[in-house]
Amino acid sequence: MMSLNSVLHLRRGSSDGPAPIWASAVRISCYARTANKPDPPPYRPLFFTQALADAEDLEPLMDASEPAVASTPARVRVAGGGRTVDVLVFDGGSAHVLVYVHGGSYTAYDPADPWYAGFCGRLAVGCRATVVSVRYRLAPSAPFPAALDDVGAALAYAGPAAVLVGDSAGAGLAVAAALRYPCAGVVGLSGLYDLTASTGTYATADDPIFAGGADEERRATIRDGLAYLGRDQSDAAVCAVLSAAAAPPPRTLFGRLRACFRGARVGDRAAYGALADGRVSPLLAAGLGQLARCLLLVGGREVLLGDSLALAARAGAADVVVYAGMWHDWFLYAEGRGAGGGARLLEADDAVDRVAAWLAAGP
Repeated sequence: MMSLNSVLHLRRGSSDGPAPIWASAVRISCYARTANKPDPPPYRPLFFTQALADAEDLEPLMDASEPAVASTPARVRVAGGGRTVDVLVFDGGSAHVLVYVHGGSYTAYDPADPWYAGFCGRLAVGCRATVVSVRYRLAPSAPFPAALDDVGAALAYAGPAAVLVGDSAGAGLAVAAALRYPCAGVVGLSGLYDLTASTGTYATADDPIFAGGADEERRATIRDGLAYLGRDQSDAAVCAVLSAAAAPPPRTLFGRLRACFRGARVGDRAAYGALADGRVSPLLAAGLGQLARCLLLVGGREVLLGDSLALAARAGAADVVVYAGMWHDWFLYAEGRGAGGGARLLEADDAVDRVAAWLAAGP
């Protein structure tokens, strides 16, 4: 057996009052492959750091193998709307039903893309589940709440016993949908839960995928949020949101007049307020303590690590597992393309195993 990376487990305590993120709330443990799951030769952790840093296009580095199970297209009719939503269904068993929400900054990708089809196939087989992957409408041509409505339609098709699963921006959509629609739980993978980019790991992370520096990554998140809302995404618009976030609004008429007289830059408070809406940034939702049973997996090198830690601290019955050394969406790189030698990224396999174990454990 081979010991793999350390992981952090954070559990939400009592729902009475805020839960601390650090101190006794976090324990560090190690995991290892069991004897019936031997290490595939040759084993080595696959850190694509230089390849990702140099690549203009990340897609060739992600999995492109055939899905473990074939997908079947289906069309979901939206109740009362006269509209349909397309889904891909991966049948890996009947133990669970999962509704998968792909990432892509709300503006890109599709369930049929090979890395998402491959991952949904692995989820279906590993969890003995039927996975319904949603082809939601993309921003900015279909701004909020179009994607959220489409996820809700797919969830209604799957039934209230379904569990929502999403990655990156799709994880934020999954959590927002779980707050809005009946479901049996939610799994967030490398999740983006705060489109105001307020968490502290923007300044401390060293994710090789997002290597633009803290300020640029905050700007990128806000730009994604503005696209999701169908708003102006120019540099000036992003700066206006950052200015609004940095300066709390004056509470009195005199304060507003004084700020105006001094030429204080108050920014675009309307855009900032729209990004802070709990339906858009579920980390900031007022009802987060009522979130369904929740599992969050995140890489220790991620810019978005703080989003998962904060969400776990504020949500009821939530667990977060942090994979030390892993980058954003590491679970999409299981086959280790470009590493050579037939190596696999075992941390990607373990992510599927953990979702399966969490589902099997039940409420």
